[in-house]
Amino acid sequence: MAIVIDKVESKGLTDTIGEELVRLIAQGDMKPGERLNEVRLAESFGVSRGPVREAARELEGQGLLVSRPRRGFYVANFTPDQIVDLYEVKRWIDPALIYDFQTYSSTETSLEILAEVDTIDISEKVAFSRTLFEFRQRLVARFHNRVLAAHAMSLYRQFHIVTALIDVTDPEQRMIRIVDTLRRFWSVMAQGDFDEAQLIMQKDAEFWRNDVAPALARGALIHPIKASQPMDLPLSNTITAALPDLQAIRRDLHRNPELSFDLPRTAGIVAERLRAWGFDEVIEGIAKTGVVGILHGTSGPASDPSQRVLLRADMDALPIQEATGAEHASQVEGRMHACGHDGHTTMLLGAAEQLAHLRNFDGTLVFCFQPAEELGGGAKVMIDEGLLQRFPVKAAYAAHNWPQMPVGQFGVIHGGDGLS
Repeated sequence: MAIVIDKVESKGLTDTIGEELVRLIAQGDMKPGERLNEVRLAESFGVSRGPVREAARELEGQGLLVSRPRRGFYVANFTPDQIVDLYEVKRWIDPALIYDFQTYSSTETSLEILAEVDTIDISEKVAFSRTLFEFRQRLVARFHNRVLAAHAMSLYRQFHIVTALIDVTDPEQRMIRIVDTLRRFWSVMAQGDFDEAQLIMQKDAEFWRNDVAPALARGALIHPIKASQPMDLPLSNTITAALPDLQAIRRDLHRNPELSFDLPRTAGIVAERLRAWGFDEVIEGIAKTGVVGILHGTSGPASDPSQRVLLRADMDALPIQEATGAEHASQVEGRMHACGHDGHTTMLLGAAEQLAHLRNFDGTLVFCFQPAEELGGGAKVMIDEGLLQRFPVKAAYAAHNWPQMPVGQFGVIHGGDGLS
C-alpha cells in the first residue's frame, strides 16, 4: 500500500487511527470492498496491529467497515439506498442539533461557528471534503449532549466518505451550495431564529435527497471502473507499490531456474507468498511440486462451480544455457527461463497479492501454479490427481508472453492454445 502516514502519538491512539482510516477512504486510497491490510497499516502508523483492529471495530459500528469471519475488515460498499438513507438521518439529527444549541449554547458560540464556515476550502473536491469534515468535527465538540455528538459524528464520517463516492456534474456549484447553506444556517442561529434554522435544514435535506437519488440511479459512482474505459489508466497505489517486489521475485526466479516437476524452490516461494497474503487455503504437492491457492470473495466460499474461476501460470524453465549477460542471468548451468515462465509465475503472484488485498469479488478464485509445462505435461498430471474434482470451475484463464505482440497490447482467444 503506497500510502504515507505520519507516525501517530500514543495519546488517543485508537481515535487517531480511526480518523486516519476515514481520511484514506474518503480520498480514495482505500476503496469500497477493499480489505484492510492490518499489518501494512500498523507498520505505516508505527504501532502494533491491536490499535488498528480496535479502530476498525469502532468504524464497523458506524457502518464504515464490515468484518468477515477469518478474513478481517473491509471498506463498506455504500448502496444507493444507504446513501439516500443518510439524508433521512440528517433530517433527524438537525432538529436535535438546533435544540442542543438553543438550550445550552450562547450567541457567541454560534458566531464563532459562523466564522469557522470560512475555513472550508472550496478550491477542489478533496480539500473541500477534508475541511468540511474538520469543520464538522469542531462543531460536534461543542455539543452538550454527548449521545447526540456520537450519532452526529458517525453521520458526518459517512458523509465524508460518500462525498468521495458520488459523481456530480458541477462539483463547484455543489461545494458553494453547501457552504452557503451553512453560512445562512449559522447566521440565523446566531440571531436566535431557530424556526428559520429548522426550515433551512429541512429544505437542504430534501434538496440533497432529491438530487442524489437520481444521480445514483444513473450509476454516478466514481470508483467502479466500466469495461468501456481504456486500458491505459494509471496504476493504483497498491499495484505501483508492489512493482519493485514483483520485479525482485521475477529476477530471483530467473537466476534460479528449475526443470519439469522438480521445482522445490520455486514452489516454496509461491506457497510462502500465498500464505503471507492471507489466502484461505494453500495446497502443495499436486503433480509433485504444483501449488494451488484458494481465495474466497466478500460473500464467502463459492456454493457451486458457476461461482468459481481458475487462474493458471506455469513455473518451469528449459534445459538451455543462458548467454544474455543480464545482471539477473541464470546461475544454474544448462538451465534458463527462456520461455518466460518466471514472468508468468510473477504475474499470477502479482494478481494474487492484489486480489487478496482487495477481495472485491464474489465467489472463489483458484490460483493454479503448474509444474512441467515444457517437458512433462504437468497440467494433465494435476487434473489426473484430482485438481478439478476437488475444485470444479466455470472457466480457466492463463496468460503467456508473446514477443511478436506490441508492448502494451493483450491478445485474447477462446478455447485452448499451447495446452500443456
